[in-house]
Amino acid sequence: MKDQIAFLLKENKRLLGELRKYSNENTPSGSIPPYLKESVREKSQQARKSEKEESKKSNQRNSRPKEHDREREIIAKHCPCCGGKRITRKKKKYTRITLHILFPSIERTLNKIWAYYCLDCKKEVVPRLPDALPGSKFDLNTAILISVLFTAFNLSERKISEMFSTIFSLDISPGSVSNCLRRLKDYLADDYDKLEKEIEKAKYVHRDETGWRKNGKLNWLWVASTAKTVYFQITEKRDSETAQALKLDKDCKEIADANAVYNRTCKEKQKCWAHLSRYAEKPKAYFKTTEEKKDYESLVDKIMALFSNAKKDKRELGCSPKLREQYNKKLLEIIGKPRKRCKRYYGKNAQALKQYIFKQKKYWFTFLQYEYVDPTNNRAERDLRHEVMKRKISQQNRSDDHTESYAMQI
Repeated sequence: MKDQIAFLLKENKRLLGELRKYSNENTPSGSIPPYLKESVREKSQQARKSEKEESKKSNQRNSRPKEHDREREIIAKHCPCCGGKRITRKKKKYTRITLHILFPSIERTLNKIWAYYCLDCKKEVVPRLPDALPGSKFDLNTAILISVLFTAFNLSERKISEMFSTIFSLDISPGSVSNCLRRLKDYLADDYDKLEKEIEKAKYVHRDETGWRKNGKLNWLWVASTAKTVYFQITEKRDSETAQALKLDKDCKEIADANAVYNRTCKEKQKCWAHLSRYAEKPKAYFKTTEEKKDYESLVDKIMALFSNAKKDKRELGCSPKLREQYNKKLLEIIGKPRKRCKRYYGKNAQALKQYIFKQKKYWFTFLQYEYVDPTNNRAERDLRHEVMKRKISQQNRSDDHTESYAMQI
């Protein structure tokens, strides 16, 4: 009986661990199965209650518009069943609305641009085309379409060229697509500067970076985002000087990982607990003994339990500097002083984790003082997810102008 109880307890612990993958505080909503989401469960329950009402409505999967743009009569010259020609038309008729996609056509416009002489600057001047980029043979709508295909749908320049040839019967080279994307840099420059100013004035900013290729060489794609604004920048280096180039407001709260490049970007920070949990889940060194492994697991459990309690207290007690200070002290009690084996935690992994936390010891519970500050940097990671997917299909930039233009377009 004791063996069975021990086995059931062990199995229960394993199942709870598997369930926690889908229900812990750091799990992205996209990885949670629909049947485990409360909102989806509530919707399904409401749907069952209103099945009778829904049955009276039209099938949404086969819904057709009630209005139409044109009419036509479908007549038959012979029987569709036997092919006989002795058929007579009855008074009875059926109606059916079909949707027709009208493929766009190309309009070749000859622009007659008048030349003028300016009496002020003593020069001959010509007006700019209102709906085309300077020096481009495409209008602005075409340039925006190319940009959307390249950035949002991750099509390569060659695939865009093939698409234009197939759908529009327009033969353009991949080089023309590249030149069109590059010319968007001047058109988007003013709006891009506005985004930068909005980020610099924000009261909180999520920041992150990931690798990016320019002409085969490693560069870095930086993101700074708020609830309404996302700002991208591609640079050659990943250092503190580059991070400080974005001048944040003096009262701004920065949410980022524990990378040292963000140490001097602003005064108030919140370090990402999602990065900390992933760092703790995958220790780099081997455990020499079973006791060392148990000590490390005990350390991680206490730290993550403290984080869960902090989020709970924020919901129940509200935000305050006092609450933040209390949890800072509790965290220091768990990890102990640096370079000392406090609380009998020892081993390379435990020491590395304690050092990782201690370097940013003041900034793990900033979210307890400010209501609008998140404990994780998931917002910036979500903003970078599309670019990570683009990087995986071997997309890269070839020149400085193309790199700057791409950062403005995304």
